Amino acid sequence: MRRLDCVRIPLGFTFSFAQLWRELFYQTNLFDQAPKLDVPVYFFVGRHDHVATARVAEQYFRALDAPRGKQLIWFEGSGHWPQLEEAQKYRDTLVNRVLKETRESSSGSASASRKLPDENVRSSAG
Repeated sequence: MRRLDCVRIPLGFTFSFAQLWRELFYQTNLFDQAPKLDVPVYFFVGRHDHVATARVAEQYFRALDAPRGKQLIWFEGSGHWPQLEEAQKYRDTLVNRVLKETRESSSGSASASRKLPDENVRSSAG
């Protein structure tokens, strides 16, 4: 890689990210655009996230009509990147909860609204 590329790549990334962020973030309103989802929904929320705040995540969780079930899963030690900041819990939750429950739900052997209680999880059938 040329030395000049070391400068151009981060500048290009910064420019592209700013343009996409403006378009996607400020023009997206899930309350209006996705008031109902007909699939199981899992919210992975970092308690200290200042990008997608916990307050807004909880508001959308409560407002969302999700007939196949919805869960709000808290990552108490994370901000916006729980997959990096609490990687083991993130992986465990994906494998032991999301994958297991969606497989069971798709096979008809379990209802998405029947969840095991967890102090960091809020569930709802819709």
